[in-house]
Amino acid sequence: MNPCRPALLVVDDTPHSQSLTAELFIDCRAQVTRLGHVALAMCTSCSPPHLLLLGVMMSDMDSFELAIRLGKDVRVSRIPIIFISTINDPIFRRRRGLELGAIHFETKPVEPAPFKSRVGNQF
Repeated sequence: MNPCRPALLVVDDTPHSQSLTAELFIDCRAQVTRLGHVALAMCTSCSPPHLLLLGVMMSDMDSFELAIRLGKDVRVSRIPIIFISTINDPIFRRRRGLELGAIHFETKPVEPAPFKSRVGNQF
């Protein structure tokens, strides 16, 4: 991988969603996982991602818990987070994500062009 390209971490419990999202960002160093504890380890490693695309539903850890843990760690608290969830996600969950510092809350299915622009603006 080219270390000059921005690093992006996609965390989603659905492999199909992981691959669709990662494919949108072939110009980035995209990594994927479905596990919150793996995402936490990747974010606190010596080469954390520049942006985190975080599915609200995860199999091992609540995504909001992951955001809280990242926010408490000064080494990684500034990694921008974009939450991604289904269109029927309750408003209170969207608000919770934004309260935890997310820069955006994207709705599935994502519209590729605006989503790519939104992510690109963060780099």
